[in-house]
Amino acid sequence: MLSSRFVNSISKRNFISSGYSYPERHLILSQHRPIFTTSPVHSSWMDSIKEVFTGKKTSPDDHVTSAESFTLLRFADELKNARNVGKFKQYIVGRTSEATFEDVFEKKLAIVRYLGGCDPTGEVVF
Repeated sequence: MLSSRFVNSISKRNFISSGYSYPERHLILSQHRPIFTTSPVHSSWMDSIKEVFTGKKTSPDDHVTSAESFTLLRFADELKNARNVGKFKQYIVGRTSEATFEDVFEKKLAIVRYLGGCDPTGEVVF
């Protein structure tokens, strides 16, 4: 048999009504806003990744590197520079050892350089 407390709580709630709200989940109206009113992110995660590859901070007035200036060989050089700076390891290593990281990194770098020799832009290779 259902307890009278449970039956009372069910009868007080109107599940069909669209106006029903949970009192414990009531939020202040200012906490809700459409996504288009959110301010743009000036320092995005992509900027931090670019900093790892290039070794320099990006500023808002920096122009985005055009697709025409991208080459796989330049990308391989930037990877090597990032490894030399030591920042790239924190994104890659995880739980692997230093020796494993170096071995895998050199193999990937060799693959990128080979593909860059076949097609510098990488458009046909991929």
